[in-house]
Amino acid sequence: MQLEIRNAVERDRLLYNAFGFAAGCLIAIVFFRRLSFMIIGAGPPLIAIALSLGALGWFDFRLSMFLNVMTPLIMVISFSDSMQLTFAARDRLLQGQENLRHFATPCSLSVRPAC
Repeated sequence: MQLEIRNAVERDRLLYNAFGFAAGCLIAIVFFRRLSFMIIGAGPPLIAIALSLGALGWFDFRLSMFLNVMTPLIMVISFSDSMQLTFAARDRLLQGQENLRHFATPCSLSVRPAC
């Protein structure tokens, strides 16, 4: 019975994480109105989840309540930070700054300390 519960929890965790990631991508594309900005905003959370789950699997951690909470937490934090950074870069782009500086300025001056 415990094995069935563990398998159901693992399956549901993957389903809900995928649904949450898709919802985050949908919010990003509605917010930015461009696919390229959505990819920039959603790329870091995807990389963070893949690296954290890969590292946890590599260290042979088993399913627990901590791991069930950790992956959505990583996704929410990284989505929040990447959306703030992407929005600041987009804002600088719309103000007319050149291409190389519109990513450096928000990162170093105003947004990076908050993220």
